[in-house]
Amino acid sequence: MFKRVIIITVLFICIAGVMNAQAFEYGSSKPFYNENLSMNIKSIDSSSFPVISVYAYVTDEDGAIYRNLNHNYFKVSENCIKIDHIKVETDPKVMNLVLALDISGSMKRMIKELKQDAFMFLSMLDKNDKCAILGFRQSIKLLQDFTSDQFKLNKALFSTNADCGTYLYDSLYKAIGMLHYRDGGKAILVITDGSDESPSGKKPYSKHSLDEVIDYARKCGVQVYTIGLGYEVSEEPLRELADKTGGTAQFSPNPYELKYNLKKVLHNFKTYYKIMYMSFNPELSARQRAVEIEVKTPHGTASALTSYSTNR
Repeated sequence: MFKRVIIITVLFICIAGVMNAQAFEYGSSKPFYNENLSMNIKSIDSSSFPVISVYAYVTDEDGAIYRNLNHNYFKVSENCIKIDHIKVETDPKVMNLVLALDISGSMKRMIKELKQDAFMFLSMLDKNDKCAILGFRQSIKLLQDFTSDQFKLNKALFSTNADCGTYLYDSLYKAIGMLHYRDGGKAILVITDGSDESPSGKKPYSKHSLDEVIDYARKCGVQVYTIGLGYEVSEEPLRELADKTGGTAQFSPNPYELKYNLKKVLHNFKTYYKIMYMSFNPELSARQRAVEIEVKTPHGTASALTSYSTNR
């Protein structure tokens, strides 16, 4: 009787092992089971066409980010045709960031806290990251060009003073142009009350529109992260800027929440995958091409769609 129990137990273990072996996917070390994964595409960069770069991150049902997934976990299709060869990079070695600060009159009451929290944010950048600082009000001023020198960045940060007028969209357009041809990750963090207005309060003040900024950012593969500061923030344009460029929009009614939101921004743009492939169709066209990214981990699958055009 005891031998029979042992034999049955061994058979059960072997059957379970076979079932689990069949469930292994992509060389995983754990059995495959369904979990609510989410594939989040931040942006797509076609500026080096026919090489396409998609920036994305993967989260579980609790919002935790999956890291260290290699190319074996991803599949890419363009216009429903599977791409055979892809390259996946994680957390770019160099992050190029433009910190765009609203130093208009409407921000005057919070400028002290803004500088202090921005100082903390800059200190958390990796030593190889490059940062530039733009200040915008009734003019746009490059306070500091791209550098990793914390002393230069902080000196530029604390040299700012608030004044009238807000060239919000023009400053973002300029920041995108600064990032366009830089290697590595490309992002803008703008802290503002969300209003683009002249000193008299008339709108719009910038020469470029919100739509032009979004189109330019998408073309150049630049993510725009926005933080609305204050109780009377124009939320809609800031959400649209972030959502359509692969960034995130956050809001800090009072300066005390700004520090927390800055940490969230840093976490977001340092934990994504850069998925690269070469398009099978080298022709230039204004027609949109659909791109699907699928991820399959030991814990489930997820996919997301995006698109691009090669119109210059």
